[in-house]
Amino acid sequence: MAHNNAVLLWKVCNIFVWLALALSLMYLTHYKNITMLIGLILMYPVTDMASAGWIATYINYLWSLTAGCISVIALDKMYYDKKIYFPEAVMYLLLELFATNFETFGVMYVCILLWYIGNLWYEKKIRFKKVCFWILQMVVALGNVIFALTCPGNFIRKQEEVGRWMKDFAQWTVVDKLVMGVNTTMHSLFDGNLVFAVFLFVLLINCF
Repeated sequence: MAHNNAVLLWKVCNIFVWLALALSLMYLTHYKNITMLIGLILMYPVTDMASAGWIATYINYLWSLTAGCISVIALDKMYYDKKIYFPEAVMYLLLELFATNFETFGVMYVCILLWYIGNLWYEKKIRFKKVCFWILQMVVALGNVIFALTCPGNFIRKQEEVGRWMKDFAQWTVVDKLVMGVNTTMHSLFDGNLVFAVFLFVLLINCF
């Protein structure tokens, strides 16, 4: 879409992606507090999606998020012992493949899967079919993470970015990198605007 500048097609698809995100989140929250959920989605500053061009940024980030949320529905269904049909299972795996190709989401998905299997074991809900499908999802997620870590293009980009912005990166300790990562992230989320702070506040009230 980006290469061919198919803006109209992208706009139509993007509308459906937003709707799919909302519907998948409704399902995952079991249709509780729908008004608040839609409000939180509408609160997101969409101008953030223009950083590398609207089409590329939306497809890389929002579409990956939506695909990931839909693939998590499989975990929800397995947890509550709902039947997953074969075509449906294939769809979940393909969406996970697309979502975890964005390496940050890939790492997040691995963490979700580890927490999930631990929770199934703790609650004595381990079943053969659940474990088999969990293994398939873990293979997809880990495969994409390994691909990202070994991809020559990512290595070249890392070298260029480090050389340009963090010349002393090689001398940093793990603690230095952790502190820098947290400080930079919090600065981006809280100093620029109050949207994320309001989001967390509303989410906290909802949890209570």
